[in-house]
Amino acid sequence: MTEDIRDRLNREWEVLFVKIQEALSPFGEHWDLETKKGDYWLVDDNWGNFQHRLEMQNLALLEPVVITTLQKVLEGYPDWQIAVSPDPPTKGQWPGMGLIIRYDEIIDELKREYLPKEYQNLNYPGARRPTSIFDDDA
Repeated sequence: MTEDIRDRLNREWEVLFVKIQEALSPFGEHWDLETKKGDYWLVDDNWGNFQHRLEMQNLALLEPVVITTLQKVLEGYPDWQIAVSPDPPTKGQWPGMGLIIRYDEIIDELKREYLPKEYQNLNYPGARRPTSIFDDDA
């Protein structure tokens, strides 16, 4: 990665981190490691790629209004995506699943049969399933 791209990535990572937190604040609280309470955890490590990782402890944050709000944050940032994983504290053993949010699409890899009944019929405008194991979002 060239220095210019790395600088842009780091600058945009910081901007989007704040914007994602602001977008989520009306819907819930950030996970507190000390009290082990909260609705979501926005990973605060920059792993050097154009992605933010978001774990949802409160499954209500998988509702379409929240996901489309996050998608709007990415407008103007076409290289970026938000990887969302359901991660409720009492989940038991769930397989890997989630959503990849991009400014122009949502890739839906939720395995609804593992979600509580009230979340099994979630639908996201314009969402698609992954097309192959080679999708960069799978």
